[in-house]
Amino acid sequence: MPGVSKIPYVVRDVGDVVLAARAISTGRIAPVFFVSSVTGHGLDLLLRFLSLLPRRRKWDHNGDLLMYISDIYLVKGVGVVIGGLVERGVVRVGDKV
Repeated sequence: MPGVSKIPYVVRDVGDVVLAARAISTGRIAPVFFVSSVTGHGLDLLLRFLSLLPRRRKWDHNGDLLMYISDIYLVKGVGVVIGGLVERGVVRVGDKV
């Protein structure tokens, strides 16, 4: 299976973040981040790592909206809320899709 042979690389500090970001393109490592959703501990390292990653594709801001809907929620007091992947175009607050 793809990814099974990747080597786990535990990210503990900013130096590890830089090394992981540089090595991710080789496809040989799988960075591991310890992040707390309660205290936020480790979140700064994860965000720094994500900011160092190269873009995978050019974003097309022009044209009609193309969105693949993967989730539909009914939120009390709000109505239907959708979630998914925007492939092209732009969605702004208040837009009806």
